[in-house]
Amino acid sequence: MYHYQNAVVKDKQSAGRWVQANLINSSVAGLFNTYSEVFLIVTHPSVENLLAVNLKDVSVEISSLMDSVTVSQWLQGRGDLSLPTSNDIPTVTAKQVRCNDAFTAKYKIELVNREYSNDSELFDTAKHDLWLSKKGMDYEALYRSCLFTVNGLLHPTDYDPAGLYIFKGGRSGYIANQNHAGILNFGDIGKMKYIPVTDAMVDNHNPLGKLENEAYITLNEDIGHRVVMLSIGGYLHMANNCFRQTGERTIKIEFNRLPYVDRFFCSRKLLDLKAVEDTMDRDADNPDHFSVAQLFSDKTIRSYLTLPQTFVILLEADNLYVDKHVAEYTGLPGRYYSHGRPQRPLMTELGRLPEYLAWDEEGIYVVAVQDNQRTNFRYATTEWKLEQTIDPQRESVHPFHYAKGFFLEIGSDVMTTVSSETLPVPTP
Repeated sequence: MYHYQNAVVKDKQSAGRWVQANLINSSVAGLFNTYSEVFLIVTHPSVENLLAVNLKDVSVEISSLMDSVTVSQWLQGRGDLSLPTSNDIPTVTAKQVRCNDAFTAKYKIELVNREYSNDSELFDTAKHDLWLSKKGMDYEALYRSCLFTVNGLLHPTDYDPAGLYIFKGGRSGYIANQNHAGILNFGDIGKMKYIPVTDAMVDNHNPLGKLENEAYITLNEDIGHRVVMLSIGGYLHMANNCFRQTGERTIKIEFNRLPYVDRFFCSRKLLDLKAVEDTMDRDADNPDHFSVAQLFSDKTIRSYLTLPQTFVILLEADNLYVDKHVAEYTGLPGRYYSHGRPQRPLMTELGRLPEYLAWDEEGIYVVAVQDNQRTNFRYATTEWKLEQTIDPQRESVHPFHYAKGFFLEIGSDVMTTVSSETLPVPTP
């Protein structure tokens, strides 16, 4: 007779994780209503080692059982009848994304213009890109496994045998008057492919609709089994409700689920948004006033979706999960606390991923960022969607606050097998 020991399951939801579960008192017939994969770990008196049972191999049998029959009762009721078993015991390991500050990681960072050789004599204002180099690096592997931020916003990259380029990173640093660069390392999870969004890829799929409601991005290749991530204006989106895959090559973005206006005004201090701003009519005496209608026009949104910092990321992984862990709020400029050495990306309120440094102070890590000030825009207190124009004026009483933050646990559950001969067998 088989004896239940443990179970490894995968939740049926699209972002379901592989986890260990105690199913001994669970209904056998109902397991596949909750889980897409179920492996029971059992023992048998005739075998010294643990055994694994993939319930898909007996799905016809268990579907005919009454709902009241538990896993324990089913195993006991089989008596000496054999089950299809394996000596390969499933184990689950969570691989996670790690982050680092590029300067702290000892990369040499130079201002360049990738359209010219790196030693060309150009004014710094003409050096729109950043070039990262470090002795002994495999730049193709770096390009395939990492995302890069400049002042908290994602930028696309490319590489050559001598280094890695961050597109428009120099221009962004010039606008922000800051020079921070960060690395999000997905190397333990899988390789990535970056696809820039072009004008021809953006469509509405509804002749009477507007991009502010539904914007579709059509890729020139099948997504397949890869996980889709999306950078929109430098803000990373993963497994949330602002976009979803609707076809083998199609992604749907719902702008009404994005803090689009807040991001637009905040990004003006971090990115070159001239292409977006030029789609709107503005008074030369009031260049910070924008037409609400034009801000949400197809022309403007199309320009926003084709910024260099908007691109699709296809990650070679079977699954991806995202959990958030609160960074202890200090209410102080540029400071958070962590009760462990932080290695995960930090995300603040609007979705920025600010680069940070951390140090231990008597068992608590102080996490320092350059800027965590969040503007309290005056328009947010009004019915601004009914107005003709909108501007980034701040509230007079509370013009800003220090943004709350959280550490992103971005990971992938990798299910592997271990020979039962290497595992201890529980004593009866």
